[in-house]
Amino acid sequence: MKFVFAGLIFLSAFCTTLPAAESRFHSIVAGGAHFCALSADGSAYCWGQGVLGQLGNHSTANSASAVPVAGNLKFSMLAAGSATTCGITVGDRHAYCWGQNANGQLGVKTTELCNEGAGKSACALVPVAVSGSMQFTQISTSRTNSCAVTPAGDAYCWGDAGSGELGQDSLTATDQCQSGRPCSYAPLLVKGGLKFTSIMAGDSTACGITTAGPAWCWGDDQYEQLGDGLPQHANAKVPVAVAGGLKFTWLTKGANAVCGATASGPVHCWGGNIEFALGVPAVSETCYTQGNLQFNCASKPLAVGAQWHASRRPRSVSLIRTNACALDRRGHAFCWGPGTDGVLGTGSPELWAYVPVPVAGNQRYREIAVSSGSACAVARGGGISCWGHDFSANAPVAFPVTGQPKNPQPAGGAKK
Repeated sequence: MKFVFAGLIFLSAFCTTLPAAESRFHSIVAGGAHFCALSADGSAYCWGQGVLGQLGNHSTANSASAVPVAGNLKFSMLAAGSATTCGITVGDRHAYCWGQNANGQLGVKTTELCNEGAGKSACALVPVAVSGSMQFTQISTSRTNSCAVTPAGDAYCWGDAGSGELGQDSLTATDQCQSGRPCSYAPLLVKGGLKFTSIMAGDSTACGITTAGPAWCWGDDQYEQLGDGLPQHANAKVPVAVAGGLKFTWLTKGANAVCGATASGPVHCWGGNIEFALGVPAVSETCYTQGNLQFNCASKPLAVGAQWHASRRPRSVSLIRTNACALDRRGHAFCWGPGTDGVLGTGSPELWAYVPVPVAGNQRYREIAVSSGSACAVARGGGISCWGHDFSANAPVAFPVTGQPKNPQPAGGAKK
């Protein structure tokens, strides 16, 4: 079976041999072309593209099998974005990050350089501690910036500052990162006095859920990803309220859009509707012109697939650029967006899904993650199923955590 990352093909049977005690997973995250999962004991394992150190295993090699993250750290949670991975350790609640660091998104200045195309990018091949030794309960990272929430509910961000994504009421910062843009290598307290339960860092944008439930966003608004209902494409240097006063339980962000699961059940999305990432057939606003191309967008939250969410009550969402997947209250998976290379997981080569469509196999999952062209999910029993471009499958196939079978078996009875 072929295993593909960024045009590189690995001849692999999706094998990843782990000690028996660590062969069950309980959570999973995805970057641009890599996945990481936490085992039951808090050990982190990653697989996929590793050219910028995002696998955290002292290497820049790609890996078709799960490799243990170096350092023997135990994590309570992980986050991934583009070519960066972060985690919060068990016990001391300190944040560690690894992978690309061109914009200071690791939260500390590093000296290592990794190959990136024809140039070099600052990076870290193993986890490095975020500056300040602060305690955090939740963390998120992206291509440009990272953010985290303290036990007291304060939000801190670090990395690129050029679009206001650090929430400092300024587009400047004390450091200048390798990218040449203003940045901060150290966490900075987001201004505004808000208290958050969770936070989400996206490319040049950040959003958080306040203790009362409504969401606030700051940073880049080129695609209306601030969701403030004001179609003016103006960056926000401090948090602004997402329109509608909806109370959210979960947020996720792609390159140009934001989605969230609400306390009342429906998933809502806003921002750029490029290739129907918002999960709605049509949006009337126009938010960006590139040459002769115009992209539709939504400056405030829109409900995804009304008939779907009314009965499914989705509880989590994962979004990457133009594709999104969600789990309903029973753990069944649904995806929408372009269906290239089987990323929708329906078992057939659909080109588009304007609204959520069910992933084949009727499996029940506890978490789902979408990368560029692929998706993986953790089943309730702790196993992992994957589908899409990197797995040459248009329906879920089991990603075994022990052994080395010659051919992957369809997960949950689904046919490839």
